[in-house]
Amino acid sequence: DLAAALRGGEILLAIGNADVPVGQYTQKILTHYGLREAELSSARDSIPTGTGSTGDLAKDVTAEIGKWTDFKMYRPSPSILRSERLTHPVYKVVLSRDGGTLTMTPDVEGGALCNKGDMLLPRLAKLIPYAKGTEYDSRLMEDGTIVVSMIASMD
Repeated sequence: DLAAALRGGEILLAIGNADVPVGQYTQKILTHYGLREAELSSARDSIPTGTGSTGDLAKDVTAEIGKWTDFKMYRPSPSILRSERLTHPVYKVVLSRDGGTLTMTPDVEGGALCNKGDMLLPRLAKLIPYAKGTEYDSRLMEDGTIVVSMIASMD
């Protein structure tokens, strides 16, 4: 549940100021979910230093969250993703509702096991069509989370 994850500080949300359209839209979304900005700020304040960010200008915030490394994720078979960037033994894996993004977070309680850079995802073949030797644009975040665009790279 999005609202519960936001309240618990599990998900961070970038909120624009009320004097710009994105901030106005954000306020409408928060109201729809019964959330208050002050409530989210207190959840953010409980996050250890260095993992949350606020800034007066968009460039301040994007400079903080822009700490990542781009790479390619290889799919050698319908149910395996492969990369030297898969360095943790277990990940929590979430596929976006539209099937366009796969997010992998290092998590000892996750369900996806990795061995020598290979992640076995048995249900992947049923969810995302497979083409031999497919590569996907991917991004390794500073916290170890990997975000994979499940649209095949054209490179």
